[in-house]
Amino acid sequence: MKGNKHYISIAGRIQLAIAVLLLITFSVITIILHGTIKRTELIITANLVTSLANQYAAEVDKQIEENLNIIRSTAKLFYSISSMNPENQKNLLMTFSKTMVSQNISIDTLYLIINKDYWSGFDNDSAWVCYEKAGETVLETVTLSAMENLPWFTSIRKQNQETVSDMHTSYQNEKLVITLAVPIQNTESRQIGILAVDIDAFALNTIISKARPMGKGYAVLFTKNGNILAHGDSNKAIYQSQGGFSESTLKPSDIIVEQRTIEFESERWESGWNELNEQLSMGQPYAGRLQSVLHHSFWKAGIAPFRIGDSYTVWAIGIFVPETLLTEDFNNFIKVLLIIATVSFFASMIIIIVISKSFMKPLTLFSKAFINISEGDADLTRTIHVSGKNEITQLADSFNDFLKKLQTLVAQIKETTHTGYSIGSNIYEQSSSTSEILTRAQKDFNTAKIKLDELNKLLEQFTITVNNIGRNSTLLNDKLLKQTHESEKAMDKIDSTIKSMAQLAKVALEKKKVSDDLNTNASETIKTVEQLINSVKEIALDAEKIKGFNELINDIAERTNLLAMNAAIEAAHAGDKGKGFAVVADEIRKLAEEAGKNASLIQAEISGILTRIENAIADSGQATASMQALSKGTAEMADAMNSMIGSVRQSAQQTGSISEVFETLKITTQ
Repeated sequence: MKGNKHYISIAGRIQLAIAVLLLITFSVITIILHGTIKRTELIITANLVTSLANQYAAEVDKQIEENLNIIRSTAKLFYSISSMNPENQKNLLMTFSKTMVSQNISIDTLYLIINKDYWSGFDNDSAWVCYEKAGETVLETVTLSAMENLPWFTSIRKQNQETVSDMHTSYQNEKLVITLAVPIQNTESRQIGILAVDIDAFALNTIISKARPMGKGYAVLFTKNGNILAHGDSNKAIYQSQGGFSESTLKPSDIIVEQRTIEFESERWESGWNELNEQLSMGQPYAGRLQSVLHHSFWKAGIAPFRIGDSYTVWAIGIFVPETLLTEDFNNFIKVLLIIATVSFFASMIIIIVISKSFMKPLTLFSKAFINISEGDADLTRTIHVSGKNEITQLADSFNDFLKKLQTLVAQIKETTHTGYSIGSNIYEQSSSTSEILTRAQKDFNTAKIKLDELNKLLEQFTITVNNIGRNSTLLNDKLLKQTHESEKAMDKIDSTIKSMAQLAKVALEKKKVSDDLNTNASETIKTVEQLINSVKEIALDAEKIKGFNELINDIAERTNLLAMNAAIEAAHAGDKGKGFAVVADEIRKLAEEAGKNASLIQAEISGILTRIENAIADSGQATASMQALSKGTAEMADAMNSMIGSVRQSAQQTGSISEVFETLKITTQ
């Protein structure tokens, strides 16, 4: 580890990985939010233009409905005439028709068809057309065959239902009109006649001209087949709506509202018109996006179909608004979102760096401490200081306790080793001295034994001599003299033997005292070793706790690895957008594996320490057994010394008795 110049700390890798992960996360979230906002923008803008279209459609329908109500009321009035005097029926119908045309400026032409079967005042089916010409009201009789050329006439006769025609030219001139036709029905809902009016299509221009959403949009009134009844934008207006002109927004009075063909509107758009026209032909509501031919700008379009009165006729209002007007607020919101995401990213990075430093600093201290311990040059007096109340603090406290106990253990081992060495030296010296004394005592004892054997032989000879006293007194006297001389020599040797035995007994007593002291020291050493074993066991327990914390770190690494795997799976689900996220997740997984490997190395170091502690306990147990054997040996040696002292004392007593016999014999022979 010390020689690795390219070592990069786990804290740095984690900070870098988290930074990249946060960057990718914020980017993905921003992209997702941007997409969500864009989708929401499409929905809201589509609903907005559709809502505006429905609003203006309701206004157009209201105006048409007002005209229909007038026609319905008139049709009921005409029905009441059918029950009047037959002579007055025709005059009353003509009078009311002229009055209705002259007093209603929106009516261009009035049509009245009478079914003779339900009118007593008519002999044949009749039809009239009433209109104003040159300031006068004209009532013109027409044939039914001429009426059949009008599309709405055939439809209302067949369906007996209110009918609204498409745009067509007026009966009397080239003016563009629409026809509102109502059946005249009796109480049995039978068609007794038809009342229809042509309304100038320009009467709808007032509503369409006011339909200027957001000042730059415009409205178009369509029929079901796509004809344009009213158009709220001239070429000048649409040019000015594209941007690029500095003029102010057009007022409603500036708009030229006019009828146009469907081609006028379709030629405005580069794309999107076909889809709109298809939905328009089916009478379905529509909200979409169109691209203008001019400047290629985008517009939002909404189509709101509506049914005219009780007829089967369906018209539609189309609203066209520049997309930039609708999306301006959304674009501003996206800009604010990007600013918030950027600020949040840097704030998160600062917080993560501060938290990671506070978290990784104690782990770095642990790593250095374990490396120093494993290399054998650690300073056991240097502890790790970590503030707070968490697992790292508990680990630091346990590690500091472990260092203190390890320091105490090392001191006790040193002291015990020194004491054992001193005791061993003393035992060796005392054993050497005792061995020399015992060797000398053995030699003296052997000499005394030899002398005693010689003495026994002399006693045997003395006994033979005493038995032969009576036979040869002269010889006995000479032998007694000689024996006396020999006895004196023997006495000298016996005295020397007694002194040697006394010296041997004294030495044996001294060695016994030394043996007792050795036995006492051995007992105290055994107690010290037992205390040392207990301390080592406590340290082993503390090491087991540290091993448990290391397992916690390993568990955290496994969870981080599992989290990285889950992140990789989510990134895979995200597709191409999640590739960068997958790379970061893989890097986090590698870091988790490296953290797990480092935790395993720490686990191995702790296991090695536990193994060495167990070996120390085993060696201490062996030392205890050796000391116990030594104590037992010294006790046995003390017993042997006591036995030897007893034997020496007994031999001294026996030698003293022999000495007394020789003294008596010496006195007797004198």
